[in-house]
Amino acid sequence: YGCDALGRLASEPKNQVTIANENGIDEALNAMKEHPGHPGVQDRVCFLLLAMTEYPPAVASMREKDALAVVRDAKGRIPPKEAAQQRLETLISRLGGNGWFGLKNT
Repeated sequence: YGCDALGRLASEPKNQVTIANENGIDEALNAMKEHPGHPGVQDRVCFLLLAMTEYPPAVASMREKDALAVVRDAKGRIPPKEAAQQRLETLISRLGGNGWFGLKNT
């Protein structure tokens, strides 16, 4: 899975910039849409997108692309493993504005 490899590379900040600048987020979201019946693809895209949430411009890009809707659609299509479910819930939380990326200045 390409998204698994990119997710591992996304642990490095310089790679996050490259992935974001080279349409990696778009391609990952497209993979989710094109392979809805493949739990492994759904999970590995969540793995990549979750890693990319460490890069604030990527979060902004995901929000612009309505990634939250795509990720929520994957809820019943990822593997039933606890780690996969937790990844998905954390990603939904980060994209939904909950957690430290979603805090509003008062």
